[in-house]
Amino acid sequence: MLNAPANGGEAGLGVAWAFLEHGRRLTIGSARELLGKLEDQLRPLRHVLQDSRMDMFRVAGLTWAEDVYTELIAWAFDPQVHGETIATAVQRAWLESLSIDRASQISGAAIPETQLWLDGEIPDLVLQYDQFAVVVEAKTGTGEHRTRSGKYQTESYPDVVRHHLGCGDNPIHVVFLTIDRTPPVNGKAIPTTYLSFALVLADVVRQVDLPNDVTVAYRMLATHFANCATPEGVNVPELLDDLHGGCKDDATLIRHLSTIQRTSALLKD
Repeated sequence: MLNAPANGGEAGLGVAWAFLEHGRRLTIGSARELLGKLEDQLRPLRHVLQDSRMDMFRVAGLTWAEDVYTELIAWAFDPQVHGETIATAVQRAWLESLSIDRASQISGAAIPETQLWLDGEIPDLVLQYDQFAVVVEAKTGTGEHRTRSGKYQTESYPDVVRHHLGCGDNPIHVVFLTIDRTPPVNGKAIPTTYLSFALVLADVVRQVDLPNDVTVAYRMLATHFANCATPEGVNVPELLDDLHGGCKDDATLIRHLSTIQRTSALLKD
């Protein structure tokens, strides 16, 4: 709590001090409300994150490696690697996290296709189902660029994919995957983050019966995305450690205020 000035006769200064104290209380109250929601969202990560010193992707210098990240996500989705049951569970959980219509109705896993060359346009990742298709444009440090059609990537890819993959009248959902939830140029595209994908993997690890080697691999990928595939200044593991230790006093909230606000902005409401 702020201490009021000793000289009570300084009325103007006293009013200013009261205003500051009121602002502090509002900030703390807002932070506590935001933190409560954030705790619920991040809870799946608590028992999944590994020691950051064991993050082999970071050790190998792969932080923010855009194409590598795309291939790792495709690997996590791949039924040819993990089998139909696990791949379907991961894909369905991710699609549902994006609120994609009929996500819960997919009958099986799509074969992930990466870096498709479609007349000079190259979507990062495509998942094609019986009822719809998903096109992912992934970014780790750059913005969208114009394609050969003259349109930006999230605007151009739906038509290109529909034409080349024969999707007919099925919906094509465009997902814009970024470090910081950058808004896509295409207002109909779905923004998401690597942290959100880490939460999906954490949920799958907790809820699906996985082989030990898959559990370790998914945990490693979730750990890297939560540790490193976030904006500078966002430290999710440190925040989780403090929350797990019950440190929710005003000083801790103030210290983590920026991380709380910025992490909340990365996740879907």
